Amino acid sequence: MRVLIATDGSPAALTAAASAGELLGPGTEWIVVSVVRPQEEPMADATGFAGPVLTPEQIEHEHAADVVAAHAALAATARELGPVPATQVVVTGVDTADTIVRAAHEHDVDLVVVGHSTDEGLTGLLRREVAPQLVTAAGRPVLVIPVSVDVESTAGAVA
Repeated sequence: MRVLIATDGSPAALTAAASAGELLGPGTEWIVVSVVRPQEEPMADATGFAGPVLTPEQIEHEHAADVVAAHAALAATARELGPVPATQVVVTGVDTADTIVRAAHEHDVDLVVVGHSTDEGLTGLLRREVAPQLVTAAGRPVLVIPVSVDVESTAGAVA
């Protein structure tokens, strides 16, 4: 079975990976995916006589930092799967759920796994939006593994 695990490196994503690893066990082909936004065009936010808010160098630096963070999230998530090989892929897209769906199709996976946080903050709100979108749009089974705030705060302290 080919399984895609979507990760942002959050405690919810890491817990989902560990749970999926235990549930699906050996013989699973793992593809771990992290989404980064495309590098922005420097003049995208310029208006009239005003120039861009960020320099091209600043934009390039921020994008490079996002890619480094995505690779760290991939490595941490792959470790949660245990001693099994996992293909690690950074994908670029504006909409996280759509980008994960695209990756699932490109890798022809049988199942998509995602963590679902009950975090009440803005980041939690944005993460909560991804799971329902995946269930609706993936065109294949999606395993949503819920993670409570208590587990997230404990996992964050350990990491």
